[in-house]
Amino acid sequence: MAPISTRSVQKTVENHVFFAPKDGGSWKSLPEFPTSAEILADRPAEYLPENLVEEPWSSEEEYLEAQYRILRCEGTEGLRSSVATFADETQRGIEMVDDGATCIYTAVRVKSYTMAKIGPIVRVEFSTKRSQYRIKWQQSKRLTPGTIVAISTKEDSFQTVCKIAAVAQRLYTGGLDQSPPLVDLMWARPNEAIFDPELELVMVESRESYFEAVRHTLVGLQHLSLTTSPFTKYLTGSNNTDMSPDFVRSCPEMDVSSIAHLSTSKDEPTISALSNYDVASDSTIQGVDDLTTLDPSQLRALHRIISKELAIVQGPPGTGKTFTSVEALKVMLAARHRRGGPPIIVSAQTNHALDLLLAHCLDAGAEIVRVGGRTTHPRIKDHTLYQTRFRWKAGPDTHYNMKALERSRKANISAIQNLVGGFFGDGLLNPKELLDAGVISPAQYDSLCDDTMETHQDLAARGPFALWLGDSLISARITQHRYPSQDERDEEHAKLVADEFEFDGDLDNIADDEEDQDCIQGIEIKLAHVWTGREPGHIGAWRDAAIRALRNNDDLYEIEPALRGVVYRHLQAALLASVTPKFTALLAQNVEICRKLKVVKWKRDVQMVNSLQIDIVGCTTTGLTKYRGLLAALHPRSLLIEEAAETREANVISALYPSIQQLILVGDHQQLAPHCDIRWLGAPPYNLNVSLFQRMVNLKTPFVMLNQQRRMKQELRKILSPFYPDLTDHPVVLSQANRPDIPGMGGRNCWFFDHTWPEETNSDQSKFNQEEAQMITGFVAYLVANGTPVEKITVLAFYHGQRKLLLNRLRRHDSLVGNTFNVFTVDSYQGEENDVVILSLVRSPCPNHNYAVGFLEDQRRAVVAISRARRGFYLFGNLDNVLGAHERSLNLWGTIWNGFAEQGCANRKLGLPIVCQQHHTETWIKEVDNWGDKSGGCDLKCQQTRPCGHLCTLKCHVTAHELLHCSEPCRNILACGHGCQRYCSEQCFCDCPRFKEIQLRQRVDASQHTQLMAEDQMPLAQRLLAASSNPSALLQAEVNRQNQKAHASQPPTSAKNTQNTTARWQEYTTIIQQHERNSPHQSRREATRAQVAPEVKDIYQPTTTVGGRRAEDGARSVHRIQLGATGSKPVAAKEGERSNTGAGPSQAPQVVKTGPNPTKADPRFATEDELARRMEKILAPGSVFAGNYYGGYSAPSKYRPSPRKLAPAAPEAPPQAEGWVSWEAIHPELADGAARAAGSKAAPADIVRPSENVARPKTATEDSSPLLIDFNEDSSSSGIAEPGPEPVVEAGAETVATASAANGPNGDDEEEWLIEL
Repeated sequence: MAPISTRSVQKTVENHVFFAPKDGGSWKSLPEFPTSAEILADRPAEYLPENLVEEPWSSEEEYLEAQYRILRCEGTEGLRSSVATFADETQRGIEMVDDGATCIYTAVRVKSYTMAKIGPIVRVEFSTKRSQYRIKWQQSKRLTPGTIVAISTKEDSFQTVCKIAAVAQRLYTGGLDQSPPLVDLMWARPNEAIFDPELELVMVESRESYFEAVRHTLVGLQHLSLTTSPFTKYLTGSNNTDMSPDFVRSCPEMDVSSIAHLSTSKDEPTISALSNYDVASDSTIQGVDDLTTLDPSQLRALHRIISKELAIVQGPPGTGKTFTSVEALKVMLAARHRRGGPPIIVSAQTNHALDLLLAHCLDAGAEIVRVGGRTTHPRIKDHTLYQTRFRWKAGPDTHYNMKALERSRKANISAIQNLVGGFFGDGLLNPKELLDAGVISPAQYDSLCDDTMETHQDLAARGPFALWLGDSLISARITQHRYPSQDERDEEHAKLVADEFEFDGDLDNIADDEEDQDCIQGIEIKLAHVWTGREPGHIGAWRDAAIRALRNNDDLYEIEPALRGVVYRHLQAALLASVTPKFTALLAQNVEICRKLKVVKWKRDVQMVNSLQIDIVGCTTTGLTKYRGLLAALHPRSLLIEEAAETREANVISALYPSIQQLILVGDHQQLAPHCDIRWLGAPPYNLNVSLFQRMVNLKTPFVMLNQQRRMKQELRKILSPFYPDLTDHPVVLSQANRPDIPGMGGRNCWFFDHTWPEETNSDQSKFNQEEAQMITGFVAYLVANGTPVEKITVLAFYHGQRKLLLNRLRRHDSLVGNTFNVFTVDSYQGEENDVVILSLVRSPCPNHNYAVGFLEDQRRAVVAISRARRGFYLFGNLDNVLGAHERSLNLWGTIWNGFAEQGCANRKLGLPIVCQQHHTETWIKEVDNWGDKSGGCDLKCQQTRPCGHLCTLKCHVTAHELLHCSEPCRNILACGHGCQRYCSEQCFCDCPRFKEIQLRQRVDASQHTQLMAEDQMPLAQRLLAASSNPSALLQAEVNRQNQKAHASQPPTSAKNTQNTTARWQEYTTIIQQHERNSPHQSRREATRAQVAPEVKDIYQPTTTVGGRRAEDGARSVHRIQLGATGSKPVAAKEGERSNTGAGPSQAPQVVKTGPNPTKADPRFATEDELARRMEKILAPGSVFAGNYYGGYSAPSKYRPSPRKLAPAAPEAPPQAEGWVSWEAIHPELADGAARAAGSKAAPADIVRPSENVARPKTATEDSSPLLIDFNEDSSSSGIAEPGPEPVVEAGAETVATASAANGPNGDDEEEWLIEL
């Protein structure tokens, strides 16, 4: 393929950036943003064409006009309706407040202009008084970037004045968190910009429309009308035959070997054939069934994707449509690498789906670029267009052009600053400027500028108006921030608000990408008067009074002093209005320069994509037209759209750039449809929620449906089967190992729980159901307690109000505190899945109210809701309501009910069954209170033996015994010889002094061990100083050893390195010696600090124990010894106490160290034998040496041999090899007492835990025939047959009765509960 010429790229980009519809009165001439006339219209556009979805169009022109006009109505109708309502109520004297469709902002004033690289941005302040409560801006959807607002003056209130602006950004810090709040806007037309900061405005926002979603698509449709496309024959419906794109017909051989996932070396001939496969010869790829993981339907879909001009692939839930798309992209990329070509464009409806698709492309080895800055995927963030620019260096021409344009932009900004600075400076108005502008007459000018008048020096510095105003001259700050406080919404009202407090992070910013988001900054030009005039408090319409005063007085000093302040204000506004055209002209010039910068930037990006040989460019379906100029300049040939059935038709066709030869649509028209803000536009005859995908299927265009699902267990798939009759199960979902049953449910992996709890409505008209939410919360807590991780559970609801309520209940549940929950609306969960899905239907009428289902009547939403689970699906709702609302709801939910009933997974009378995993008893939950303490599944005692040997006395539970506290008395025998005095789950304790002594010494030992570990991390110098009285000598010896080692191990060529090493060691020795000279008394001072106060120890003898308890003190011999500090004499005992003077010599023994590398006798160390002999003279026979007293110093751990126990009644310990006292000698648990303690913790060998696979007795429910409901023309209004007599079963109690197999779930003979549709 020939490279794209620079001139072609330049032309394509400029045609898009500077696109201006031509005048002519048709839809092709309408501007990008709505006009004032459109928004001020009293009623919707009188002419809206029909949108044909079941039959062909007569012409392309008729088709494109219908798409454009209906979509433009979608983007503007919400704002038009809101403005019309506001204008009507204001005219009638009614102060309109915010409602579910409209947000009103009053006291709006312009504060400044920010000269950003994307254009001038105006910052306005506003009041939310009309909202009636304080807004949580961090969660609110208000003023979302890209939303258009209508602005009018307070006096006009949309009677004749209407200016359109788009929200550029909604900064919270420094913006919406201010009082009053601030927001940044971009004027739709620069010539409508407002320059007066004192002009009070009113701003209206619609909650029913998001213009950014349609804005670029509308322009794209106008572009499409000016070009030709090979897809016109498909779009109009005049041709539905299969055709291949031109580039495939010219070279049909492709390398499809990448699909041979299971190939080995034996399959090389087949792989060779697949490497040059003619894709135009068959309808699928032959000969690879045993070599690929793709099923036959996926192979057919892949073949259609790579070979057809219009390829449509339907992927029912769990059939792997994304996987198939990625495998097809691998083949397409191999063909691109072989014969060259432009990058492939891939797109998806949501940012999340796009990021997942691009991540799979990365795994396939593709070079990708993501256009747009809304990604949160960690891998994709490094591949955005913005980040990719850092990896590529633009050419000199690009830098030159951008610098030249940047100089022009800065010159324009300087001109605006000069204009603003001359008007909003520290001085007062210049009478000459007022005269030149025609604001005052020559006579009025002369009256102000009379040179004969005397004045004060300070007043003369500010000009003639200072003397004229006198006391009426005030600082402008006095008049600012005069806004009423906002009311707080009461807590009960606020906690259930849904739409108001939720922000959709998937919406695109008005900025182009991350770079532009950063560039919504720049030089800020503030618009604020320093001085102004005082308002008289007794005059309401002061502006009219000021105009009359100027008209009636040629001499301004004839005007009453009380009116001069308002006259001055009028003069300020009039002069500002006269210079506003200059200001708006400079703004328009700035916009033009920013557009030129955009052209240069997009040209640079095209060069970068081609230079880096990018394989795939990804963006959302909104981005396909938002970045149309950039993408079209790449001259792509293939466009693949995921979630195509959820994408508006106009979004797809407006992205058919002139170079596109292949369109691939992957989706499922039986799931979610395109979103429609104006609901009546989604219904016939406008059919805005019918996608191009669905319309092509309706027109019998060939497509492939994937038919093997890999997500749901078989019983879950059966619920979905009526909507996909040809859907089959992959072997992976039939394996119990891959799809195990849900713990605690007794093998019931799906269930329909029926109730009649009434719904409620919150302030935003969103539905919620308190009791249903509480029941689901209890069920989630039960599942988690029985072993299902909370992250494996998803709760879906059809309403935002219920979602908020469920999150609130789950977060407050005692057993679930601290967890993160997966709670979503159905619409936001398409494409997702989880192990367990719980569906909340919400809708249930109050008594004496009619049945109503709302969103539940949408079959496509229902299909999404029932197809998200892998292992378990549980539905909670009012069956009577969904069956009795109307026929459409009956057909839909009756089919779903039958899916449960045919498998015996519903019981309207008994409720929800749970099964104990230990005792296998079944309990029925009918009311919220029935949950009680059912975490284990039943109310029986556990009666299993704990690891400690005690029987568990708790109620049935599934938590491991190791994690539960045992409340039985502890059986341990402690090192002091006594039984533990606490409960089994508590830390062992004895109140005898010997036990306290052992604990104290263990703590000292642990502290010393920590100190030694810290010393090991010290530098060599510090360790030498701590370990020796002569560190320099030790270091010198180490130097010599290192020198010998270096000379022995290194060749002569390393002599220089050896010398350097020796020099460093010698320097180290010098540092140590200097330290010794500087602190000759350091050791003495440290020894003095190390001395501790004498300690008095009581050593107990073993005492009598009964049942593990110390029955009495028993015979004990108390020896009071006082241990002194290092090297000190024994301290004399107090009077009446036994002295320890005979226990050993008065001086600490001088012992020669016998460990490795002995040096000299060190008084700080004592051998094990010496200490044993000293202690044995004061300890009674049979005691365990638990001391760790080394004169205040711990021996190094490597010098500590294993412990030993003193021989009973031996006056002298048997001699052993000399060595250091071991570290472990202080731990009493190493003695035989510790062995007894350890033995008591072991579980008895004869305890056998019940197996999970033990068969349980079947209940009446399991042996019953299918639950059936018979719906006939003679049925009652609800359509539910009256059940026969039923057994008395207390709700929440265990079901222990057994019924015959012939009986129904309630003991009735041959009762059928299926719905006959």
